[in-house]
Amino acid sequence: MSYCFIANYHLTPLQIEIARRIEQEGTSCVFVTVNNRLAQEIAEAGWAGERLLHLTFDPEGSEPEFNEVAICYNDLLVADRALRYTPEAGLHFLYRSARKLRDFFELHDVRFVFSEPTWAHERLAAALCAASGRRTFLTPFTIRYPSGRFAFFKNGDQDRLYPIGSSSLGEPTQTLVDIANSPPPSYLKRNDQLLKQARTISARIGRLRRFITRERIDPRDPTHIQSRWHTLQTKGGEEIKRILYRFVSRQAVDQELLQTPFVLYAMHKQPESSIDVLGRYYDDQSALLLAIWRSLPSGWNLLVKEHTNAIGDRAPSFYRNLQRWPGLRFIDEKTPMPMLLERTQAVFTVSGTVAYEAALKGIPAFTFAPMFFNQFDRCQRITIDDLRTSRNIAELIETLPPANAATNDIVASEILRNSFAGRFTDIVSDPTVLDPTNIEDLMAGFRELKRAAGLSGIA
Repeated sequence: MSYCFIANYHLTPLQIEIARRIEQEGTSCVFVTVNNRLAQEIAEAGWAGERLLHLTFDPEGSEPEFNEVAICYNDLLVADRALRYTPEAGLHFLYRSARKLRDFFELHDVRFVFSEPTWAHERLAAALCAASGRRTFLTPFTIRYPSGRFAFFKNGDQDRLYPIGSSSLGEPTQTLVDIANSPPPSYLKRNDQLLKQARTISARIGRLRRFITRERIDPRDPTHIQSRWHTLQTKGGEEIKRILYRFVSRQAVDQELLQTPFVLYAMHKQPESSIDVLGRYYDDQSALLLAIWRSLPSGWNLLVKEHTNAIGDRAPSFYRNLQRWPGLRFIDEKTPMPMLLERTQAVFTVSGTVAYEAALKGIPAFTFAPMFFNQFDRCQRITIDDLRTSRNIAELIETLPPANAATNDIVASEILRNSFAGRFTDIVSDPTVLDPTNIEDLMAGFRELKRAAGLSGIA
């Protein structure tokens, strides 16, 4: 019996350290990677030969279709921000990877696969695990509120936490009120620091140099855009759109605006797994905003807050085409979220943290992707059809049950019971994740997972 980690760039050092600790406690670990540099790092750390599977991309390769398991290859392909540029070669890569992953998992009797659900090969592994009936794909990831805790999310989405049940770590003591009043996730402050660094002249020169030298491009890595033209379109386009964003009209939020009934939509960075993977089929945010706007009651506004990480993702025409609709207003992206939540009639998002924050405060919230915080009574997953069949958004809000503190306390307690102290993230987002105290916190969670899965006596 073994565990498998799918290496993911800056997350890999943490994955290696956790795998090392797991092996010290008697459970074998293996690795999968798609990157040559990471393959070397993992091999140097002790995982080489049959214990490391290196999947490679061949733009000229051909592979017969793999149909032993029902897999939506087209879905995997279109959501992948690199393979979508080479769809034919991308499909052949996925067919070949499906065979290799299946054989690798069988060879090592893999029980758990730990991975992000971002890239097509990661989601392919999730599909193979689901079809196996005896392997589980898990994503160790922050639960966002309260900050500094993570859980194991099942099957590549964030709608279900792996059930731990009665934990040997003790029962949670925080209440719904405690969580609602907790500070914002710590990664938000670090994101702001990284954004500030990325906008410096030296950072821009560095990105230009890397584009010219291609020093970080692995020609066999499916997550790298191989075409210089496509790279220039995406990366160069981002730089231009980031400069042009200063000319996009955004409305300052004043008391007059807050006194008019409004609903709030929080934009997603795109491409990003939160919208392209978790929010698949709802990834056209322009169409989604128009669908929400057309369902507004007369006299209501739709306030749209851009994601600070997403400045440069969208051309000025994106904003202009939407701003021509009366009452659809893009607001200053630096507007404090608590001020908006205090006055909004409801929050709309595809899968964003803002809905969780609203749910904790009893504010009506709607997501288009299934999320674990939809368990709160005022946070509901909806579809475009719900917007179409409701008289308007006011009626949609009225269908929500009144906030029930006792019920929501139970939901909050279940989230805490099935999550653990610890920060499972990459070393760029949080350079302290390799600190011994955090590693020990994370290991406590992995031990609880093994116990809950009934594997404690199995090496």
